[in-house]
Amino acid sequence: MAYLRYVRRRLFERLRYGRKTQNFIETQAERLDSTASAVTFTMGAVVATAATGLLRLLGLPAAAETLTIGNKTYTFRAALTEAKATGVLTATTIEDGDTVTIGSRTYTFEDTLTDVNGNVKIGASLELTLTNLKNAINLDAGTAGVDYATSMVAHAVVDATASTATTVSIRAKAVGTAGNALASTDTLTSGGFAAATLLGGVAAVVNEIVIGADVDETVENIIAAIEAGAGEGTVYATGTVAQSQVDAAAGGETDEIDLEAEAAGAAGSLIEVSFSNEDSFEFEGDVEAGTGEHRLTGGTDASAGPTMSATAHGLSHAEGPYLITAATTAPTGSAGLKLWVAVVDANTFKLATSVAAIAAGEFVSFADDGTGALSLTKAVDGAGIFELLRRNKAVSIAAAADVDTLN
Repeated sequence: MAYLRYVRRRLFERLRYGRKTQNFIETQAERLDSTASAVTFTMGAVVATAATGLLRLLGLPAAAETLTIGNKTYTFRAALTEAKATGVLTATTIEDGDTVTIGSRTYTFEDTLTDVNGNVKIGASLELTLTNLKNAINLDAGTAGVDYATSMVAHAVVDATASTATTVSIRAKAVGTAGNALASTDTLTSGGFAAATLLGGVAAVVNEIVIGADVDETVENIIAAIEAGAGEGTVYATGTVAQSQVDAAAGGETDEIDLEAEAAGAAGSLIEVSFSNEDSFEFEGDVEAGTGEHRLTGGTDASAGPTMSATAHGLSHAEGPYLITAATTAPTGSAGLKLWVAVVDANTFKLATSVAAIAAGEFVSFADDGTGALSLTKAVDGAGIFELLRRNKAVSIAAAADVDTLN
């Protein structure tokens, strides 16, 4: 009798648990239905950030000290190496028909002005005549048809920088040795050029920066050089181009320069900053372990962010497991990944790989958004159903021949 009672009790328990499980599944059918529970959402983007650093000038750098930012090294100079070729015309008298040749242009002095490009009127005094020549070269002053020919064209490769009672100063427009080949000849009976060509042209050395009168001025010169701003050929070398990897701007203090990677992304944190004299500069950024190299810091790549958006999503916190499906291509790394929901608010949520991960604040993100509309659907395979039963405290599932305990 005892044995029969035992058998009846076991059969009853199986029937009771089987009915309980069947009833549970029926009442949770909508939750287990991947179609009914689908939530369309958009992936929140994590925007790439640019790496930054703060460069501080501690004192005036000495000539020949260097500053390296990324792929460019700047050299400090008391004065730029470059020079433009120059010459000076000196005269005591100028007569009708006298000529002056500069480069390929010949200027002819006339008592009675005729309209030929290059003709210059002899004035009431030598000083006025030399002023007319200066204005004819530059074509920025004087009166055409009165002081020089109406058809006069400004000189293409030189400027007349000044004139006095007896001289006109000539300077090549371009820096470099090419100016040393420009002719400077004349037919004056009294005076003339000291040499047959302009002299003193020296090629520019790119990336030179002039040391300013003080720290503030030097900081301005550094920024101008990095950005290729105003002052080319004056405060930084002619031909210097903007730093392609880094932007520079004035910092919070007059001795500071804010540096920011030109392109947002983690690669910006690999941009190095160094200087030949540690007493002239200090840098606030990252320091590479083992080498002590200064680097920009904080650059991050763009990615599909951990916060998802779906208006009135109706999801429950710690609910799952879910799968991400896409109309075309699922986000990289999401295929088959079972996820649980962490509700942020009525319209946003995050996803984690487990309830424990939610509690630990460990949420998933993906390298891309995939393509096509994204949906969150119930994972309705065996593992998903068992997880749902376990979370809802179902004790066992009774089958025809066995009992599966959910522990």
